[in-house]
Amino acid sequence: MIQNFWLELLIISCAAPLLAHHFRTEQMAKICRKIGPPRNISFWTMVFHPRYWHLWSLRQWEAQFARQEDAESKSRRD
Repeated sequence: MIQNFWLELLIISCAAPLLAHHFRTEQMAKICRKIGPPRNISFWTMVFHPRYWHLWSLRQWEAQFARQEDAESKSRRD
């Protein structure tokens, strides 16, 4: 009984990152379909790059793009 528990726990712990990655890939695909592919960022960068791991929702990505555009426009003015 206890051996089954540890085996199941091992299977779950190995599968959890794959499931999380699959879920994140699906989320980023939905966002790209809604707002189009972002400029200067590839789809795979959206999924894999640690800089963007905290961005999950469409609203968060839109805010990120707005901040990037503001920074780019300020750097052009200078």
